[in-house]
This record gives sequence, structure tokens and C-alpha cells, in this order.
Amino acid sequence: MKDQILELEQKRLDAMLDGDVETLDALMAEGSLYIHTSGGVDTKEIFVEKVRTSELDYKSIVNSVEQVSEVGDVCLITGVLDIALLRAGVPAEIHIRYLTTWKTGNSPQFLSFQATPLPQ
Repeated sequence: MKDQILELEQKRLDAMLDGDVETLDALMAEGSLYIHTSGGVDTKEIFVEKVRTSELDYKSIVNSVEQVSEVGDVCLITGVLDIALLRAGVPAEIHIRYLTTWKTGNSPQFLSFQATPLPQ
């Protein structure tokens, strides 16, 4: 299951890079949350809309997975992301530690993302 979840996580990151909101919408569970380094919290609908409108326009994402753990019907992924993006047209480069949670089972789906900034 861990390998399948890692593949889905990469598919999610690729969808963010490509602005592929159909794939992003399908991967994210209803009620899922995306917690930004600023402390802001987006629902699935808000996050997908920000990607659709290029309010969040991802240019590169380098993912260094550190740990994958299965806990019941949830899979936890921790690691470090280096992201270059445009936030509402303003260039930004971020270096963050993250935790992503995925529901496992027959139809795995993304549940949440939370990030903490790391020193550059």
C-alpha cells in the first residue's frame, strides 16, 4: 500500500505543477484540508480553485520523502519539499517540512497537508 500511496502523492504534486485540476479534484477527498506555511487553511474547493486560476502557479516541486507510515486506514508521508511558484503573480521559493495524510483502502484519497517552513 505504501508504494501505491507514494505514486498517488507524486501524481498529486504533478497535477499541481501541470495545473491539472481534474486530477487534483479526483485525488482529494471531500472535506480535505491544505494548511499552508503561512497558517492559512484551504478546503479542497478553495485549493483546487487557486490552482485553476493560477493564484498558486507551481513552477517546480522537489520532494524528498523521509518516512511513510501506515496507521490503520491512514498513510502518513513526511518529508521536505523545495517549491518554486508564483503566489498571485509574485515569485516565491519555499523550503518546507511537510506531513501529508492519505486514506488507504480500495479508493485511496488525499486527506490533508500541513507544512512548516525550514531555514533556507
